[in-house]
Amino acid sequence: MKRMIHSVSMLLCGTSLLICLFHSCKKENDSIGLNNDGASLQSASTDTFKLVTYSKKSKNTPSNSGTSVFIGHYQSAELGTLKASAFTSLSPTDLNFRLPAAGVKVNSVILSIRIMEAYGIEGSQEFQVYQTTSPVNNDQTYFTTDSLVTVNDPIGSFALENKDSGYVNIDINTAFGEEIIAAGDVIYTTSEIFSEVFKGLSIQPITLASQDSGCVYAIDADDLVLSINYEDLTSSIQRSISFAPSANTKSFYHTSLNHVSAKVEPQLNSQGSGNELFFIQGLGSVKGVVEIGGLLTWFQNGNFLINKAAITIPVGGSDFSVPTSLTIHNPSDDSSEGVQAIFNAEDSSYVFNVESLLSAKLIKGEEASFELSVLNTFAHPEQAELHGNEHISRPAELIIHYTEY
Repeated sequence: MKRMIHSVSMLLCGTSLLICLFHSCKKENDSIGLNNDGASLQSASTDTFKLVTYSKKSKNTPSNSGTSVFIGHYQSAELGTLKASAFTSLSPTDLNFRLPAAGVKVNSVILSIRIMEAYGIEGSQEFQVYQTTSPVNNDQTYFTTDSLVTVNDPIGSFALENKDSGYVNIDINTAFGEEIIAAGDVIYTTSEIFSEVFKGLSIQPITLASQDSGCVYAIDADDLVLSINYEDLTSSIQRSISFAPSANTKSFYHTSLNHVSAKVEPQLNSQGSGNELFFIQGLGSVKGVVEIGGLLTWFQNGNFLINKAAITIPVGGSDFSVPTSLTIHNPSDDSSEGVQAIFNAEDSSYVFNVESLLSAKLIKGEEASFELSVLNTFAHPEQAELHGNEHISRPAELIIHYTEY
């Protein structure tokens, strides 16, 4: 409180600039004037701090809290491999359906999915559809490490070319449709009864991408439709019955990660050391850490009000495009609660305005340690290679404008 009161009255008396680099250490002070008691005011000070940047694995991330689920596989030199599979349970759209007296003949079974966006390198990728042995529970939280057991034999397969988008219709074995029909009218009484017979589906990539290739697709979790097209043998009329997500069903995705031999691997095995580069990846995979050593000591040994603070983190080269935005936040917070920075393509960097974030930490007497994440990490598969504290030509930097009194 002392800092806040004094700083307002002295705001016009002196303004200082603090530059924090990752690899230098010096302090310079200049006197610019006198206060009423004849004491000198400091200004144009430059304090340099040793910062530490590294990567670490993300904590378990919920994978059913958004409107998208993910399928696909990509491999990069920076992060290794990421494989995503989707799981879903569906319900009948018409609980009044009853089997015709003479039965039905199943002509085709189609699973329709809607691809919302894709991330990665253009190319062809193959997928298979499996039945699961248990349903996706509507009242359960699923994480990226969760998965369901699937029946060994696939019931359908399909391929996606390049960065396909829009609706994709997948042919499913007619035997699967016949199995559902053969269960009888009772399964259409409620969606809960139906889920005991038709547990759910899983879509999994079977094409493993080579180095610096592959793609992950976001599909609409609310727009998955399974249609059984059949002939009513009583009337010889062609009909269909469909199954889709409902209030009683849920979808989630599972990610498998392999960082062996990737650039990020040494940092995940030995955290806390300085690095020329560090890395982040979405879908609950890898976060960055930024620690500002010595800043708390500097703050406690003087009388400072931070007016402006900006962390600039340059981006390294990669065949994969970087995230549109990143967030820097307290380790205990979700990425959406931090400070967002939009990627500046012209300068190839992210700039975070962190004066409020820093001030809150320092006033509480806490060390300045933060995490760096893809914004809404559960909903984005992007990755990035970032310049760390030991980068030779362009390390990340923190510039603080402050008033000293």
